[in-house]
Amino acid sequence: MTALWLYLGSAIALAIVACMLAAWACFSDRSRGRRRCPKCWYSIHESLSYPTHCSECGREIAREKDLHRTRRRWKWIGASAIVLFVAAFIAVQPKVQPFGWGSMTPMTALIFLLQFDDTDWVVRGIESQINYDLFHRRRAPDFLDHWNPAKEKAMWRWQWRWLGRTILPRLDDEDLDPFARRNYFDWIALCRDFAGDRQLHAEATEALRKQMSDEAPWARNRGWMLAVDYSDIDGSIDWLLERLENAPDDDAIWGAMMGLRVVAWRDRRGVDLLLEFLDHEHPRMRSGAVTNLGFVVHRNGFEAEIHDAVDAMKDDEDCDVRLERIRSLAFMLTEEHMWPMIVAAMESEDICVRRGGFGAGNTHVYEWRGRATTMPARIVELAVASIDDEDEAIRRSAAWIVAGAATDDRRRQMVLPHVEAIEQHAEHEDLSVKQAIDAALRDLRR
Repeated sequence: MTALWLYLGSAIALAIVACMLAAWACFSDRSRGRRRCPKCWYSIHESLSYPTHCSECGREIAREKDLHRTRRRWKWIGASAIVLFVAAFIAVQPKVQPFGWGSMTPMTALIFLLQFDDTDWVVRGIESQINYDLFHRRRAPDFLDHWNPAKEKAMWRWQWRWLGRTILPRLDDEDLDPFARRNYFDWIALCRDFAGDRQLHAEATEALRKQMSDEAPWARNRGWMLAVDYSDIDGSIDWLLERLENAPDDDAIWGAMMGLRVVAWRDRRGVDLLLEFLDHEHPRMRSGAVTNLGFVVHRNGFEAEIHDAVDAMKDDEDCDVRLERIRSLAFMLTEEHMWPMIVAAMESEDICVRRGGFGAGNTHVYEWRGRATTMPARIVELAVASIDDEDEAIRRSAAWIVAGAATDDRRRQMVLPHVEAIEQHAEHEDLSVKQAIDAALRDLRR
């Protein structure tokens, strides 16, 4: 935010200077009754008969009014225009630097260009204008607020329809750029909800539900979540329960559970269904319910009933359930209670609980760095000591915890005493661990 106001403050100051300079150049030298040549501004005192010529430059003077013009200093007007252009250039930098010049291009022009080309700057331009306002403030905090009504204001209804009709035929294009394809999934769901077109609504929902069989995991997961239709919540619940009853594999179960999470964000019935699945005989159902209840609380606010139900899963026979319990509770608790819980899990003798502890630590130190403001030094100590752990999930999470801690000035002080131990893993055979250690050492050496 400081950088944003620094840019805007500088731009406003320059704009004021430019306007003052332009006003001076345009209006400071008015005639005030003086008779002057409109070309060389030589003062003329004698009586004239028109038309006549200036005795200094020879300029033809057709009438008396020509001698009383305001003198414009065009070079200074040009200079003020340059200063104003620089001010405008500085003002748009907070949005242009992360998203490119497409973020400042009119949306209508971007949608028109999208008819012919999936160029990266066009896609990024649309994406930025949907998710950010003119002052670089997010319309919704993250993907968890995908259905936030604030996003509807990004475009007129006819623009949502136009965008939806443009991208709908391309969702099945195998040659489509992965970045564009991800955005198309998000946009088609928004177009479905905001365009006010019944036919587009039905076609978009059908297209999203087709993605459940996509080869890419992210496409399947996004499809499950985005296919939930808030305008027909009863139909969405029936559809998800039918999918759960006939789920062919664990991935389908997990996806349907994600769909129930989306239902629960707006409708209490989604929460009640997830709570019921905590007692299901299928372990994947239970672990999916535990995970998604954490996301529900994170978005909707703390509920003691949900917390107690998830916490009661600590003795479940399934490893994934005990693992996901830790990660889910971390989303529910405040930092004051979250970090001691994560430390205890990282020190547990239960390998599943340890995985959950390191996974939660990785989420809140590296991926969700905003929640790591009160992280204890013990987290870093345990992570450094576990970089070479036999368990793949634990050592990778440990390495990325170190990398996340190294990015922040305060937390970097916790990592510096362990630099020698970290450097010993610089050539680790696990590629993910090596990448994390490289990132950590790069930040520590800045």
